[in-house]
Order: sequence, then C-alpha cells, then structure tokens
Amino acid sequence: MDPHDEHVSRDLPPRILVMSRGAYSRGGMERVIQTLGRDLRRSGFRPQVVIPDSHVSDEISEWFIENGSSCEPSKLLASLNSFSVKNLVGFVRDLRRRELDLVNIHSPGDFVPRMELLAARLAGLPAVVSIHGSARQTRPISRWARLTNRLCLSRFTAAVVAPTLLVQREQEASGIASKNIHLVRYGVAVAASRLDRTAARQRLGLSPDVLIVTTFGRLVRDKGVDVLIEAIDLLPTDLLEQSLFLIGGVGDQQVALQRLITERTGSSIRFLGHVDDTAAYYAASDFFALPSRHEPFGLVFVEAAHYGIPSIATDVGGISEAISAGETGLLIEPEQPQRLAESITLLAEDPALRARLGRAALVRARSQFSDGAMVAGYSNIFNAVLGL
Repeated sequence: MDPHDEHVSRDLPPRILVMSRGAYSRGGMERVIQTLGRDLRRSGFRPQVVIPDSHVSDEISEWFIENGSSCEPSKLLASLNSFSVKNLVGFVRDLRRRELDLVNIHSPGDFVPRMELLAARLAGLPAVVSIHGSARQTRPISRWARLTNRLCLSRFTAAVVAPTLLVQREQEASGIASKNIHLVRYGVAVAASRLDRTAARQRLGLSPDVLIVTTFGRLVRDKGVDVLIEAIDLLPTDLLEQSLFLIGGVGDQQVALQRLITERTGSSIRFLGHVDDTAAYYAASDFFALPSRHEPFGLVFVEAAHYGIPSIATDVGGISEAISAGETGLLIEPEQPQRLAESITLLAEDPALRARLGRAALVRARSQFSDGAMVAGYSNIFNAVLGL
C-alpha cells in the first residue's frame, strides 16, 4: 500500500469518511458502518459517517446517533445515483471541503462502487472499499470486466475489505488483485451485562415454560421467512402447542407473510415488527432460525451466538462461515420446509444438544466475531494505507 503523507497531519488523528450510497435500512452493512463510526475514535481516528439523503435517512441517522456514531445525510452522495459531471464535481468538492485523509466506501453489492471511487481519486484521497454482498450464483465474468478491475479498480483502490472467504474469492475471481484484498470478519457489539433467560422472559411478558424460537431479518423473499412458516405448519401438534415463534423485521413481504400465518399456523407465531433492542429477545430464546435463500454472511447468526443460543440456517452464501455445521448450529439446504421442521423438532426435543451447540457458538463468536477484532482489522488497514 502506498502512503499518502500529504493528507495526514501528524498533529491530529487521521480523518476518515465512512460512507455508503446504499445505506437505506438497518441491515448488516449499516451495523458495520455504525460500529466503525463509534469505535474508530478509540483507535486514534476521527471518523465521519455519511449516508444518502432519502425518505428514511432521518430515521437511520437517529439510530446511528443513539448507538454512539455520527451520521450525516448527504444530498451530494445521493446525487451519485444519477450520473452527471455536475453531480460528480459537486461530490468531489465536498470531499475536499472535509479535509479528509481517507475514504472508506461500503458497497451493499458484490462490486466496487465506481462513482465513489472516481470521486475519491479526483479529490486526491486514498480509498478503502468494503464489499458486503456476494454473487447470487456462479456467473461468468467477462474478460472486459476482469481487465477493467485489474488495470483500473485495483490501481485506484488502496484496499478492498472482504468480510468472508466467499467474498474474498469472488473479488479475486473478478480481477481485483489479491494483494489488495484483506479479510476482516464481521463483528457485533454485545452489552457486557446481559439478562438471563428468566429475567428476559419476565421483561417481555413471555411464559417461562414455552419453547421460544426467534427470527430477525428483513421481511423480503431472500430471507425465506415463508419457508419457516411452512415448516412450522409441519411440526407435530403437541410441539406446536408448546412453542412460540417470534419474527422481527419489516419488509415488502410483511402483508403476504401475515396472511400466510393466518391461513396456516395461527397463534403459534407472533410478528414483532421492527425491534430496536433485540437483546432481550435473544436472551429469552431457545434457538434462532432463518432459512435464507441468499445470504452473503448473516450477521444475525453471530448476534444469536453471542447470546449463547444455536441457529438453524441454510447452507447458502457465506452462512457456513457464520455457523459451524453440527458444532454451533444446524445447516440445511434451502427451500426445504420439511427438513427445517425436522431440525426444529430435533433442537426442541433435545435441550442437551441446544446447550452444547449454544456454548460452542458463544466461544466461537467471542473469538472470531467481536466488534473489537473487526475495528482493529480496519484500523490496521487504514494505518497501512496512510503509512502510519
């Protein structure tokens, strides 16, 4: 990595702009940006967080600030969605005005955002690009795209951050130089003191005796919540009567999913809507289940693990890096409601297995998926790029 000493003041901590043109929800990418915006200060940086100005930006900004991170909605960043020289020049001027030392661009897809990268280049700033998405399926990469990545994006990007081995391999296959790609695994912040199972259920008004299975995620097709509902409908009647399935999240499938519940499973499922504080729900749960159709990683599985509960998930995308099959949870094939029902039944009827998987999940989460380790990984990359 080439140092950019002309941007770095030796008297003040480096100023880092953490931004994403795709920050329109409270998903995994936004959680990472939020953590960096809060914790990079402890590593000797001055972070600024910028998201696109949109109809949801006030809500997202409030969420960022409540969790200790700065957050500024930007019309100039949003303007890059419509390419024009005027928009690009305006954003370049904004980058220069901020007197930055480095920009950290977060991509919700499996690509390097070229407009933001070009703007950073024109502003004379080094760019570290964080890739949060993965390809939905193996697809041929054109020779032109690979050549462009190798000759342009690899040269203009100081570093590419991949959160999983899957994403790392995909970026290498796309032509990004392997020496530019750095693996920094996702990490989540968990409160040092947590409610125990009994206290959590008392706070939430839940029975101490019922089996609780929790799901958090956007209510969109990729998350496979409809498959979970079908699986619940296949459970033995006696198990269903003793269980409660909590589904947290919002999305474009919410109405259809609620209709599906009414037609099939009735009172055994409870929709929570958006949940600001998921801690009590994780603590109250016996295990977590989310049968995704597509998932670059699945930060929710790491969250569940930090509360010592195992997960049932599908073996797609990077989930097998979040869950060690048979050790910290169970992995099944996608689109298999019968197999999912069998896995739910297995964990429901075997408390010893749940406990063993949950303990192993907690140990692995603390050692491999902590917010401190993630921030340290980013800090090392920023310091190397800046020659510090």
